Amino acid sequence: MIVPADSAQTTRLLALGSRSVERYYRVRFIPVMPQSGDQFALTDQERERYVGAMSASLTFMAAFGAIVVVRPTAPVYDTRLDDGIDSYRVRNAGNTMITLTDLQDCDTAGQDCSVASLRRVLPGSQLTLAKQAQRRYQATLVEGAHTQRLNF
Repeated sequence: MIVPADSAQTTRLLALGSRSVERYYRVRFIPVMPQSGDQFALTDQERERYVGAMSASLTFMAAFGAIVVVRPTAPVYDTRLDDGIDSYRVRNAGNTMITLTDLQDCDTAGQDCSVASLRRVLPGSQLTLAKQAQRRYQATLVEGAHTQRLNF
């Protein structure tokens, strides 16, 4: 897909195949300068004018991308919280990703807290959080449309 400067293009992705397991795709958009022989549909004169305009000033070309998640048709959420001797484990025994939002560790009074973070736990994976003296963790567990506040 070639998108000229100062224009926009809509992209639609279609995931084919079985949706029994969760799948992940990285989609990247990388900028390029028009070259002779590519399919920018520019004449040589237009291409030279475009490149000349870009080289007359600072050229900043930024690539961007996204991770596309294709969820299973029948999602199964099975989150297991294990309280170990020196750590807490959040295990995902389901077939789709779970999310811990606003995850932070706080003192026992709940006053001095770290910066909140967001962590995703993929199916079959686990997140291990080290236990610390006089500290506890809090987060919101997101399983599809269901949310639950956790304190451990």
